[in-house]
Amino acid sequence: MHKLLIYLLLIIPAISAAQSDAEFQGRPRYPGGLLALRVGAGPTKYLGQFTDQSVSTHFTAGASYSIIPELSVGLGADFGTCTYSRRERRLFTTSYQYQFGTENGVPRSTWYSTFTGEVQFNFFPRQRLNGYAFAGGGITFFNPDDYAQEQVTVRPFQDRFATLTVPLGLGLDVFLLRNLSLNAEWRLTFLFSDDFDAFNSAAIAKDYLSTQKKTTSEAIEDGRDGYSTVTVGFKYFLFENSDLDGDLLPNDEEEALLTNPYDADTDGDGLSDYEEVRNARTDPKLRDSDGDGLNDYVEVMKYRTNPLLADTDGDGLADNEEIAHLKTNPLSADTDGDELNDPDEMRRGTSPRDADTDRDNLTDAEEVRKHLTNPLVADSDGDGISDFEEVFTYASNPLVPDTDSDGLTDYDEVVQYHSDALKADTDGDGLSDGQEIRTFGTNVLNRDTDSDGMPDKLDRCPLLAGSINTIGCADPDGQQRSVASIWPAKRMRSVDTLLRIDTLVIREGGILTLFGVNFEVNKDVIRAESIPILEENAKLFTNYPDMEVEIRGHTDADGADERNLDLSLKRAMAVQRYLETVGVDPARLTVKGFGEASPLASNETAFGKARNRRIEFFIAKRGAHLNAERHLLTGEPALIEGPSTDVK
Repeated sequence: MHKLLIYLLLIIPAISAAQSDAEFQGRPRYPGGLLALRVGAGPTKYLGQFTDQSVSTHFTAGASYSIIPELSVGLGADFGTCTYSRRERRLFTTSYQYQFGTENGVPRSTWYSTFTGEVQFNFFPRQRLNGYAFAGGGITFFNPDDYAQEQVTVRPFQDRFATLTVPLGLGLDVFLLRNLSLNAEWRLTFLFSDDFDAFNSAAIAKDYLSTQKKTTSEAIEDGRDGYSTVTVGFKYFLFENSDLDGDLLPNDEEEALLTNPYDADTDGDGLSDYEEVRNARTDPKLRDSDGDGLNDYVEVMKYRTNPLLADTDGDGLADNEEIAHLKTNPLSADTDGDELNDPDEMRRGTSPRDADTDRDNLTDAEEVRKHLTNPLVADSDGDGISDFEEVFTYASNPLVPDTDSDGLTDYDEVVQYHSDALKADTDGDGLSDGQEIRTFGTNVLNRDTDSDGMPDKLDRCPLLAGSINTIGCADPDGQQRSVASIWPAKRMRSVDTLLRIDTLVIREGGILTLFGVNFEVNKDVIRAESIPILEENAKLFTNYPDMEVEIRGHTDADGADERNLDLSLKRAMAVQRYLETVGVDPARLTVKGFGEASPLASNETAFGKARNRRIEFFIAKRGAHLNAERHLLTGEPALIEGPSTDVK
C-alpha cells in the first residue's frame, strides 16, 4: 500500500504536465469554482491488533480551495465508530490477560472524530471525470469502550484521548454540473497512538514487568492503530474563477471565441487575448492575422502597421516585404516623399528610399512627370551638363544634346565658347555657331571676327582683316592683318582651361562638379592651371564655416578597374591635401574614389572621357552661410591627356 501511494505521488506531476500540454478544450475547467464543500458517508473499518471483518459507519464534511487546477488545499472532519472483536492472540497472551482478564471475543467499539488539513493533487482537473490523490495531517479524538467502562488494568492518565493523524487516499469526482459533482473517496488514516483499541501493548508490558516482578517473552514494542474509510457524497463548488488565465477576458467569452482560457495569449504572438479582441481587433487564435509574414505583436508594438491588412499603406507591397526586403516604410506608399509611390519606383528602377536617385538635384518625380528626363542618369542627353543645370541654370533642353540644333552641344556652347545654347546664331551674323566653330573658326560672339567691317557670313577671309571692296580679304595696300591671336580656331581644343563662374545653390546632398581640375597623366599631381579653380572653391569653406564635404574622384573607363579606382581615390586625396594647406580644417573633409563607376558622358569619345575625369564636392553638411554669394569656379574638361588607353 505504501509503495502504491509513493508511486501515485510521483506520477501526479507527470500526468498534470501532460494535460497542460494537451490541446485546450476551449471552455472553463471543471470544477466551476474555487471553493468546494464536501459531505459524505460510508463504511469504516478498524485496523489494529484486534483485526477482524467488522464494519461500521462514518460521516464526513470538508472544504477545499483550488490554488491551481492541479492543486487544492482543504480542511476535513470525519466522525464515526470503529467496531471490532477484542480477543486474545498468541503474540500477546500475557499482556492481554493482564489488561482485560480471561474474557475473550468481546465485541467492542471506539468512537472517533478526526480533523485534518489536506493537499489534493488532481489528475484530470479540466475533465468531467477527475481522479485525485491526497495526503495531510491532523488530530483524532477517540474514546474506546474499554477505557470508558474502566474495564482495563492500564490506561492513560488523561480523560480525553487524542493523537496525531496522517490521512492518505484516492478520490474520484464525477461532475453532474459545473458546480456539483458526485464524489467517492477511499481513505487510510494512520494514528500516532496504540490506545485507539484500549490495548497499548508496550505500556501494558512495561507495567506488568514493573508491578508483577515477573518476566515475559512478549516483545515490548509500540504499536500503531488506524482505520480506513470509503465515502460516497457530493461536492458543491463556489466562487468560480471567471478569468482563469488573468487576461481580462471572462471564461464564457473565451469559450465563445474558442480561445484558451488557461493561457492569456492563446496564439503566443506576444499580445494577450484581451489586447487582440478589445484593442487590435485581431484574431487571438492566429499569430499573424493578416497573413503578411509579420506576427500581430510586431505589427502593433514595433512597426505600428495594421495587423488586419497585409498592405497597410495600400501600395501593393506587403508590409513584411517592405520591412524585411525593400527597407521601405510600410506606413507610407511613397517612402522617400518624391511623389512616386514605391512600386512605381521599383518598376522604373529608381530607389524608393531616395527622392533623387541619380543625385542631379531633381527629384525622381520631377524628372519623370515634369521634365521627362531619366531619373537614373544625372545627364539624360549626355551632353555634359546635368539635367538640373540645363533646367534651372541654362534653360536648355535636358533631353537634347544640342538644344538650338546649331551643331554644338549645349556643353560646348555654355562651357567652352560661352555662346547662347538657345540660339543657333549667337552673334546674329547669319552663320550658325556650329558653322563658325567647325567650319570657319570664327568668333561665335562677334559677327565680324576680324573687325574689318565685313560680317563673317559675307567675309571671304573672316580671320584676316580686309576691306569691303575685296570682300574682306585684303586691304587696298595689299597687306593683310592676322587675327589669329584674337580667336584662333585651334584654341577651342587647346590645353588651356576656360574659366567660368556659376551661381549655384549650395545645399546638403548637392554635388558640385569641379571641371578643369586636371592632373598629370596617370598621376595624382594637380596641374598648375587647376590651382585658380581650387583657390576659388576653397572660399566656400569660409562662406560656410560649418560645411562638411566629401571629395569624390572619378576617372574614365580606360585601363583596369582596380587601377582606376585607386587613381580616383589618390586624386581626391591630392585635392584634400591642397585644401588643408590653404587652411581648411581636415575634420571637414573626407575622400572617396569611384573610379569609372559613375560616368557623366559616353566613354566612346575623347570628349566624353574628358568629361568623366573629374573632381566633385558632395555636400554632406551645409550649415549656415555668412553671405549671400554662392559661387563655384569651374572650367572645361580640357583634352590634356590624349586618347591613349594608358592615359588617365
